Amino acid sequence: MILFFVGVAVSTIHAETLGEDDPSEIVIDEWVGQWLALWMLPHSFFWGLLAFGFFRIFDIFKPGPVQMMGDIKSGVGVMMDDVIAGILALFVTQSLIYFMG
Repeated sequence: MILFFVGVAVSTIHAETLGEDDPSEIVIDEWVGQWLALWMLPHSFFWGLLAFGFFRIFDIFKPGPVQMMGDIKSGVGVMMDDVIAGILALFVTQSLIYFMG
């Protein structure tokens, strides 16, 4: 939670300084999103790798709500698109764990 708010502040300041919406130098958003994707998963290389893959897919292709958050022009948008991508990755991975037993 603290990293989210730090990320919003840093992303906002850095984006305004550079004049970019989502500077590639800022990676705290990726870190927070990936952490969410791995949250509550079993300690397994397979499930961790799968969650990482889903996070990257959602982060790159930005389906629906991920894109909507990414359209917000501030540090909140920079952080929230990765937060939503992480939550979607967690949901998909947890669903697979549930249905595969």
